[in-house]
Amino acid sequence: MNFKISTPGRYLDALNKEKNVKWPVVKNTDFFPYVETHLVAWSGFFTSRPGFKKQIKVYSSLFHSQAKLFAYNAIE
Repeated sequence: MNFKISTPGRYLDALNKEKNVKWPVVKNTDFFPYVETHLVAWSGFFTSRPGFKKQIKVYSSLFHSQAKLFAYNAIE
């Protein structure tokens, strides 16, 4: 078995050299914003306010760890 380290560009170049490769084109389906329920949309979910989302993640983990410590100390 041989393994070869590559890049996305080399991979796409190798695919383009193949003769029977057909690239699918999506024309009439726009899947964002994704609407889950009435008045709940995920527009910009992955890209908007990344700094704020990191802050929420950091402080949420701190909060949950402190809550676990408090619960552990309350039992003893």
